[in-house]
Amino acid sequence: MMKNDNVLKNTESFSIELLLLTYPLLLLSGDIAISPHYLILILSVLAGIGIYFLFNTFSYTALIGLLISLFLSMPLFIIGIPVTPTILVWTYIFWRIHTNFNSERPARWNFMAVNTIVFTVFYLITTIYLLQPEKTEFNQTHVILFIATTILYIVLRYIIVMITGKWIPNFQFRAVHKMFGSVLGIGVVTFVTVYFFIESFRSAIINVFIMLFGNVFKKTASLLPEVELPNQAIPEDEPLEEVLIETPTSSDQINLGLYITIIAIALAIIFMIMILKKRKITIDTIKMPSYSLQPFGLNKRKIIKNQDINLLSTTNVVRVAYQEFEKDAELAKSSRLAGETVKEWFQRMGWEQDNQLIMTYNKVRYGSLTIPEEESRQFVATLNKIKINNFNKNV
Repeated sequence: MMKNDNVLKNTESFSIELLLLTYPLLLLSGDIAISPHYLILILSVLAGIGIYFLFNTFSYTALIGLLISLFLSMPLFIIGIPVTPTILVWTYIFWRIHTNFNSERPARWNFMAVNTIVFTVFYLITTIYLLQPEKTEFNQTHVILFIATTILYIVLRYIIVMITGKWIPNFQFRAVHKMFGSVLGIGVVTFVTVYFFIESFRSAIINVFIMLFGNVFKKTASLLPEVELPNQAIPEDEPLEEVLIETPTSSDQINLGLYITIIAIALAIIFMIMILKKRKITIDTIKMPSYSLQPFGLNKRKIIKNQDINLLSTTNVVRVAYQEFEKDAELAKSSRLAGETVKEWFQRMGWEQDNQLIMTYNKVRYGSLTIPEEESRQFVATLNKIKINNFNKNV
């Protein structure tokens, strides 16, 4: 079992935040032999594995954070990234690792939302400021990076859930496998569709669009007054094709809208499946009589018969009681250290060791499982007992 519970979540958060560097690094790729945007994907995975084991053995310090940031940014400088962008990357990496591992309650980013925003911003930048054919090549790579980072995030989430599930009694691994498979399947299908069939799909959309609205555009154009363009003399000594002005085609004009539409549809499907699966897992997670859920409110007959309790009421009682306990412990100068598990905290302070209390905490903290009313009352009573026996003495 890992040294503390938070290392796993902090490592996950840091690794996926490194993935966001792929978009700005794509703009810096230029003539570099090794693509920095793909290199950072590999470094993100390797950094996650290494940091997970490192901070299970050693506690985080700012010096370690600086060294890790330097270690991750140096390969970019070696392959040819200029000094200034390398320093900016190093600053970003240190900022994120220090925020995740130095805070007891780090504010984690919603990766799906942030990733979509960053992708859209850099896509628009390349669309507006780059010329053909660079624009087309960069935009296609942007789409591939967006789908690749999304799939990596899904895989990482699956690994984290599987590791965490080993700490929770009666965790339904089969349901997690099904949800992961369905979501990953959608991601892979979307990736293959965009990478291999985007041109055919785009041409089909354009043809359908022209077939449906072509006559409307022709009639509209016929109603508009004709504008005479000034005659430009063509030099006699130059071929005609060399002075022709390249005008954007209709496919170029709807390129951005088409890509964004595909991504929006894919994300909507993924979010819908995740919400539906999460709802189903929450209801079916525990089959034991003492762990059941009333999804549509309390039913008095079932409560009397099965001694069931609504999920929200019991889990909220446990959460609120623990939060108040942490506040009281801080006032009593017995606060929990950064990166310290509840079990390690209790052992360090010499408080009462109650395995049931730790088990109840883990259920609510990691599993969002249903908790019987008696178990929640016992949790609150144990915390109150610790307060009475220890906190009054320390004040």
